[in-house]
Amino acid sequence: MRSYSAPIRPNLEGDEDNELVVRVANGNLLVFDNNGNSSNPSFVYSSSKTDSLQFDEKKFNHAPFFVDIDGDNDTDLISGKEDGELTFFKNNGNYTHFLSPSG
Repeated sequence: MRSYSAPIRPNLEGDEDNELVVRVANGNLLVFDNNGNSSNPSFVYSSSKTDSLQFDEKKFNHAPFFVDIDGDNDTDLISGKEDGELTFFKNNGNYTHFLSPSG
């Protein structure tokens, strides 16, 4: 990983272990599946999950945060932009696809 990386450990799949998501300098989010468990993690890059977290809003110098903000038992994404604006990306329920904000 290069400078400006920001690792976080959300539970994207709703299972017993947390994945690893890293925001890199260009604003992309990289997703690494945890093929181990919570006490002995083993992270492997996931191109399909990484693809599901790519958004048109590449102007983000964002700080991603994963939380179930809408109370539907899946992990949603909130991202803060350089200008302080927050953007909400709803998880559509399958833990691998986030819906970009409308408008």
